[in-house]
Amino acid sequence: MCFYPPRFPVCALGTSLLRPKLVSMLAGILASIALVPATGQTQEGTHVWRIEEEWELVVADPDSSTVGPQVTCTISPRGDLAGQYATFDLNHRSAPTFMAGGVHLHLWHGESRTATISRGSTAVLATSNETIRWKTVMTLQDGVLTVDIDDGTSATWGDFGNSVLYSVNTTLTNLDLYSADVSAANSGVGFASNRVQSLKLKRVTGHLSTGQTVVDSTERVVHSLD
Repeated sequence: MCFYPPRFPVCALGTSLLRPKLVSMLAGILASIALVPATGQTQEGTHVWRIEEEWELVVADPDSSTVGPQVTCTISPRGDLAGQYATFDLNHRSAPTFMAGGVHLHLWHGESRTATISRGSTAVLATSNETIRWKTVMTLQDGVLTVDIDDGTSATWGDFGNSVLYSVNTTLTNLDLYSADVSAANSGVGFASNRVQSLKLKRVTGHLSTGQTVVDSTERVVHSLD
């Protein structure tokens, strides 16, 4: 059974629910790594067109019988979830109906889900002390917003993600208002958090229209048993 709001879907099998985290309305990466001043604007003529988030999930002791843990990570092209954004489910699919296992990408517009992409293995996590890594990539070019999962590695699903992507038309013209803090604040372990050692947004790279890249190496700990 699945519960919403969709910005942080929580699915459970006869268990208590975890309240979604509040949205952090911070300037995020754009201020913290000097992509732009704190106003959220780049230098004239310079814009952010690509964001790469590097994530790490360390599973402590999964339980395949209850499909635990269930993890969801979020990325938005702007500093809120009022418009278009994406969520990435690991070890479950939260919508349109619950499904155990695998990895699944969802596109949203506010409270409305506009697409769900499922690819690769649908195995359920069952390996203790497994480390899972992947990149969530968002690009915006010529009025098209694309979200994809790249370079995923895990014991359960093997290499995953390079075919998990979706593109949608948008009225946005750049990613200048992207915030890593919004991603972290709206990501987490929706079920069986005691079975996750840690979930971290390890690093964010922003690509500018000038051809330059800027890196935010601030490690954002979304969940930790320590």
